[in-house]
Amino acid sequence: MASNGGRRPGAGRKKGTKNRRTVELEHLLAERFPGYDPVVAMAEMANDDSLDDSLRASCHKEVAKYCRPQLKAIEHSTTGGGIELTWNTGVPDASK
Repeated sequence: MASNGGRRPGAGRKKGTKNRRTVELEHLLAERFPGYDPVVAMAEMANDDSLDDSLRASCHKEVAKYCRPQLKAIEHSTTGGGIELTWNTGVPDASK
């Protein structure tokens, strides 16, 4: 008996595959602006002392998304009736 609907194993686009519009946009950008990388452009703006500090800070914030994982503000758990707070900085502990 054939199944009625649902996802079949191996059907559809593979995870991480870009859609048609994304591929077209990448080709258009490559044609018009060879070597252009928006992350690199934002990093250059972030380090340009002639720009406004708020714009530079915004660029740093955007570039950071591509360099570091987004962190949770606080992780918490309760043990023995108390509360234990742990700050996750995302920086590996060098003492281990």
